[in-house]
Amino acid sequence: YLTTTGDFDPSIAMAGTHKVYYTFTDGNGCVNTDSTDVEIDSIPDASITAAGPYCANAGVQTLTGAVNTSGTFTSTAYLTSTGDFDPSIAMAGTHKVYYTFTDGNGCTNDDSTDIQVDSIPDASITIAGPFCENIAVQTLVPAVNTGGNFAVTPYLTAAGDFDPSIAMAGTHKVYYTFTDGNGCTNTDSTDIVVDSIPDASITAAGPYCENGGVQVLTAAVNTGGTFTTTPYLTTTGDFDPSIAMAGTH
Repeated sequence: YLTTTGDFDPSIAMAGTHKVYYTFTDGNGCVNTDSTDVEIDSIPDASITAAGPYCANAGVQTLTGAVNTSGTFTSTAYLTSTGDFDPSIAMAGTHKVYYTFTDGNGCTNDDSTDIQVDSIPDASITIAGPFCENIAVQTLVPAVNTGGNFAVTPYLTAAGDFDPSIAMAGTHKVYYTFTDGNGCTNTDSTDIVVDSIPDASITAAGPYCENGGVQVLTAAVNTGGTFTTTPYLTTTGDFDPSIAMAGTH
């Protein structure tokens, strides 16, 4: 670790006390040798506590020195000097981070580690509706990743069965949560519109005499609909008592 010209390599000498000798010969041929102790301090441990993988939506995480705290991390857009690591800024991928520590002897060391950030799974819901309030139960489905769960409400099951008759008319926000193989979770939502049932009431009519001639039935509120055809009734509401004959129809 020492050359004749005085080049001393601490990395070869390593930590400890090393005695070095120097010899000089003057013009008279007289020789003298002296020595001194050279102290080598060990390199401080700058290792980083293993961390991650993190999901991209996991929130800010704090990285720490594994042995020696109070060092500093090399700042980046997603990492502060104190170790605050933001996966949402780092985004999915592998990110190398660096940590520097200086001990009481003024000796400095650097170390690094890789932090893995996993992407957020797609929890989007296939667009559905609008539904009429009186139709049967409808099944909502994820747009990409099945195997998650819908947030349960009185009108929606975890499996996505949506009952418009319970939801009733209006706009209803539903939520779907999916967790992928990396343990990353995402939630998305969509609005389901339920339309009210139209008024199909019929204007009160009759009683009619069996020989009273054809009568016209009408909608009480909404015209433009159709009556169910029978031998005594047309789709437009012409009711023939002579064909219907006596009775309740």
